[in-house]
Amino acid sequence: MLSKTMRELVLKEWEENRSRLLVLGATVLVCILPLFLNLLGVDFASTAHPLSPDEFSALNEGQRTDAMFGRLAGAFTHSLLEWGAFMMALFVVVLAFTHYWINDDVVLPIIGVALFWAGCMDAFHALAATRLINATASNTDLIPFTWAICRLFNASIPIIAVGLLYFYPPRNKKGGKFIIVASTSFLLGIGAYTIIHICATSLELPQTIFKNSLITRPWDILPLIIFFISGAVIYPKFIAKTNSSFAHFMWISVIPNSAVQLHMAFGSTALFDNHFNIAHFLKIISYLVPCIGLLLDYKRTYESLAFESAGRNQANKLLHKRNQELQEFTSIASHDLQEPLRKLTVFSKLLKKDMPETLPRRAKKDLDFISDAANGMQVLVQALLSLSKATRKEMKMTTVDLKACVENALIALQMKIDEKHVAVKYDNLPKVWGDSGMITQVYQNLIGNALKFSGRDHPEIELTASKKEGDLILGVKDDGIGINPQYAEQIFSPFKRLHSRSQYEGTGIGLSICRKVLDRHDGKIWVESAEGKGAHFQFYFPAKHKN
Repeated sequence: MLSKTMRELVLKEWEENRSRLLVLGATVLVCILPLFLNLLGVDFASTAHPLSPDEFSALNEGQRTDAMFGRLAGAFTHSLLEWGAFMMALFVVVLAFTHYWINDDVVLPIIGVALFWAGCMDAFHALAATRLINATASNTDLIPFTWAICRLFNASIPIIAVGLLYFYPPRNKKGGKFIIVASTSFLLGIGAYTIIHICATSLELPQTIFKNSLITRPWDILPLIIFFISGAVIYPKFIAKTNSSFAHFMWISVIPNSAVQLHMAFGSTALFDNHFNIAHFLKIISYLVPCIGLLLDYKRTYESLAFESAGRNQANKLLHKRNQELQEFTSIASHDLQEPLRKLTVFSKLLKKDMPETLPRRAKKDLDFISDAANGMQVLVQALLSLSKATRKEMKMTTVDLKACVENALIALQMKIDEKHVAVKYDNLPKVWGDSGMITQVYQNLIGNALKFSGRDHPEIELTASKKEGDLILGVKDDGIGINPQYAEQIFSPFKRLHSRSQYEGTGIGLSICRKVLDRHDGKIWVESAEGKGAHFQFYFPAKHKN
């Protein structure tokens, strides 16, 4: 039986393949449909015979306006089709960059930019044809020549981009990828502008239409050959490398692009004729197909991110549940262990008391070992309970005066302070947002450690406070025996000790409690130290917790 995840993956793959086949079928149908309609007598030409002076003078003012607009129907249709292609190219590049920002895939924006600049060439072609920008050549030469150049640009640039990405894949560095995208966009833009400038400023342009020839527009043959090569060689390699919907649909776009060239090269003999308008319509389809591929890739990416997010949320919930169960087990087990340990201690003492004379000396020594071991175990259980409490205790967040926390910690440690004649220095401690009892516990544990590992008479302990990038950095600094830097992280693990109990008392749980408290305050704790040079334990509260 397939797992649920495997079934979902198989279903998604099947849906993607079905979408690709549907788009392929629809694209072929759209490309064939105009020819079928032509056979039924439908003519897509928008040409009109020019008005003679006699015909024009016979019309009134309103009729003249209508007649003039009627004669411009071909130009209007041409402009609408060209601007439709440009807007589709613009939509492609926007989707490509959106996909890049989400997936960090440099391939799509480069090809998207290539298609966009090809669309800009189409926009220039439309603007020049309608004389919205200055061009010196006549429309009879300008429109067909700029069309041929735009189609050559459209055919060449995307496959050059795909070829470069295939043979010279970009590095994984984010900055390097951005430079590649930016430089490619700039170079393609310079190339498009140069072609536009030459076409717009040339007084004479080459003839591109030969009405009485088998190939009426020979300049459209070269783009046709390039599209055939891209469909047979370049795009299949692109598909094999990425297997994205965009790659598949770039290959499908070869069909309408080739149909465009066939209509122009073998059919169109004049501006705005039947094959001319069909070709311009199919050019929009050639931009629409990659756009659909990008939309499907965007959809797949969104679904993949949503699936991963749902999986992470489920895993986090399960982990949280397991942690709660573990914490509850720790708390219950610790409580349950204390009673038998107490009985071991009590009955060991009772046995020695009841049999003071008859109990052998070795047996008394064994009972002392049992009692000491039970007492040690009780200390560890209490430490474990303290750690569990630091993790599970409900936090009472309020504005906390650190000076009051330090004073409470010093009161709890007063006997040890007096015993070692310790000087504890602190001044101008600020207020923070947190749990007062937990913060007091942190100071008590850190100052207690400083007392324990003081290493000399009349030691000094300094409580520090500073600000860094808006965060409050607090610390406990001593002049004790110090810590080897290689253990700077390990000492915060539960029950981790660097010295034997015979050298220094304790359970090895205090620093773990400090870390738990700081974690729950979204803070951090670390130590800067070297052997024989004291230790400086530092911890911070993020700016968002600052009062």
